[in-house]
Amino acid sequence: MTTAPVELLFELSQAGVDIDDLWELVQTRDSYDAAIPILVDWLAHLDDRVPPELRARVEEPIVRALTVPEARTSAPPVLLERFRLPQIDPGRGVRWVIGNALGAIAGEKYFDEIEILARDTRYGRDREQLLRFFGRSKDPRAVPLLIVLLNDDDVVAHAAEALGRHRDPRSRGPLETLLAHPLPLARREATKALRKLA
Repeated sequence: MTTAPVELLFELSQAGVDIDDLWELVQTRDSYDAAIPILVDWLAHLDDRVPPELRARVEEPIVRALTVPEARTSAPPVLLERFRLPQIDPGRGVRWVIGNALGAIAGEKYFDEIEILARDTRYGRDREQLLRFFGRSKDPRAVPLLIVLLNDDDVVAHAAEALGRHRDPRSRGPLETLLAHPLPLARREATKALRKLA
């Protein structure tokens, strides 16, 4: 359960989306198109509307509810902005969840902005799921970037997994070097990616 602001629940209800808890949106298989602009607006103004001690508990289900195809157009700019903000409660991993959303729904026009975040080691492992974006990107810069990110231990396994999606022969040598990597997950993802190149 989350402490959903009553004002947010009221706005959703007015739009025909009747829920008692934000996680209901995350768990439903039903479409909730009418909720998307409301959720994007609340995410954009979260710091003004929700006290700091409750913010992460409200932000996470909103971000997860926006990790749907219907949010591709409106959510990425706000998600990028939220990813860059300092985390009030780092233990909750909300930035990682935001990276996951961007990795799933951001379009090609956000390549440059996501690349900057993916290369910024200050964000540590919160960048992991951003690499899903490059795994599905058609941009010619995606594969060379992922090869560079194989040298970053925080995201190495996710870079290998993303490279496997491209099946690009340029990644064979760099992936082969990972077969002796100290991280078991990096070795496993490199092995799986190399099988796709066979």
